Amino acid sequence: MSNLTNNNGLPLITVYITSFNRPEMLSRAIESVINQSYVNWELIIIDDASDNDVASVIIKYSHLDSRIKYWINEKQSGANFNRNLAIEKAQGKYITGLDDDDYFKPNRLEFFMGNYNSKYAFICDNRDVLESDGTISQSYKSKEQEVSLSDILKSNVCGNQIFAETQRLRKLGGFDLNIRKFQDHDMWISLISNFGSAYRFNECSYVVDVRHEQQRISNIEDTNQANVVLYYKYKNLYTPYTDSSIRLKIASANLDTDLPFKVTDFIFHPIESLKLATRKTLKKHKAE
Repeated sequence: MSNLTNNNGLPLITVYITSFNRPEMLSRAIESVINQSYVNWELIIIDDASDNDVASVIIKYSHLDSRIKYWINEKQSGANFNRNLAIEKAQGKYITGLDDDDYFKPNRLEFFMGNYNSKYAFICDNRDVLESDGTISQSYKSKEQEVSLSDILKSNVCGNQIFAETQRLRKLGGFDLNIRKFQDHDMWISLISNFGSAYRFNECSYVVDVRHEQQRISNIEDTNQANVVLYYKYKNLYTPYTDSSIRLKIASANLDTDLPFKVTDFIFHPIESLKLATRKTLKKHKAE
């Protein structure tokens, strides 16, 4: 990997976008990178075999700005494969991602570069959420925090994109190809378990656009199964309390989930455990 700097000594930052069938939104995402106040960046775009005008959009922008590079897949390969390809091709010392339906505010890269501290596994910030009615909300209200392993195991409090050293993602082998959902959460857990706590700032330099929410909603069964997959992958890292909290959360969402009760459940969460046990029993009796 090349730790390239420009004439002002600014380290190179790699931004990657993986895209599929959203040419208009992709144009907005690309423009938001071009408009960054921090100028020493490269943008890597991976198109996952789109069947519309995505390729022409990518090629157009690559001709306008030499900092933009791209790869177009001949067949669909999935989000994790594409992210790993971007990580492999990255020349920047630092790396961050951007979903093709979201966009950066102009100060994002400058803020991250000015606030980066290698003692943290990575840094991230708050997010503005562009709601379907046109209003804007914040994902984490006004809270700023150091994100410990316990925090990230309980839930993804870091959002969908972070800012990290490229070599750290490479050392972990990139995104797990066996994880089909909650890939971001999976990677953040891995980074924090290997490199220590992360830090989330209250700056809002990323905008999540949920106005096309129907494209983001996932099958409930897939979501439940993904939670189970993450639970079993990292269960050796849980404290007894966290283990109990996560199992009860998963079982509450899907009464058919085959996660057994433990004595500690009734010690740490007596009311929730009793309610869940009652619900499971009632459902079993109705089925019979």
